[in-house]
Amino acid sequence: MSATRVPLAKRPRDLAYFFFFLIHIPTTLLVDAQPLYPQWVSSFISSLPKYYVDMSNDPLLGSALGYYGEARRQAYNWFRWYLIMEVVFQLPVFLIALRGLWRGSTSIYLLLLIYGASTATTTLACIADVVATPVTPTPTRTPIVTITSEQQLLLLSSYIPFFLVPFIIAIDMAFRLHKLVNVRAKTD
Repeated sequence: MSATRVPLAKRPRDLAYFFFFLIHIPTTLLVDAQPLYPQWVSSFISSLPKYYVDMSNDPLLGSALGYYGEARRQAYNWFRWYLIMEVVFQLPVFLIALRGLWRGSTSIYLLLLIYGASTATTTLACIADVVATPVTPTPTRTPIVTITSEQQLLLLSSYIPFFLVPFIIAIDMAFRLHKLVNVRAKTD
C-alpha cells in the first residue's frame, strides 16, 4: 500500500482498468464460461451466448459451445482451455484487481503484469483465428464456418479491446514494477 492513498478517481489509468475488470466479470460469467457450465444451466443464461453466436457466427465460441458440430468442437478444444483459464485464473484476478486498484495497492502490479501478458497472448491467438476465418457474402456453419465482412468487423471489435487493454496493463505494470524496484533500491 502506498504511503498516501490517491483516490481512484484521481488515477485515470487505474480507473479505466477498474471499469475494464468490473465489466469483464459479467462477460466471463454470462458468455465466456457457458461452454464450461453443465447442461442444466437456465435457458436465460444459455440464450445469451446463443444470441451472440447467431449474430456474429463467432467461430471460437460457436465451436466451443458445439453449435457447429462435435468435430469442430473437438478441433477447438484449445479454445475451451482458454475459457477454463479465464474462469480459473482471470476471474479471481478481476476480483483481486478491483480490490487492489480501489485501495491503490502496489502489491497487485506483478499479478496484473502476469494477467496482462497471459491474456494478451491468448487473445491474440483468438484474433488470428477470426482473421483466418473465410469471409463470404453469406455466413455458413457447415461444412466450414464462414463469416461476412460485417461479422468479421463485429468479432474484431469484440476481441481487439480484450487484447489491447491487457497488453497495455502488462506494459504499464512492467514500468510501475521497474520504478518501484528502483525506488526501493535507492532507499536500501
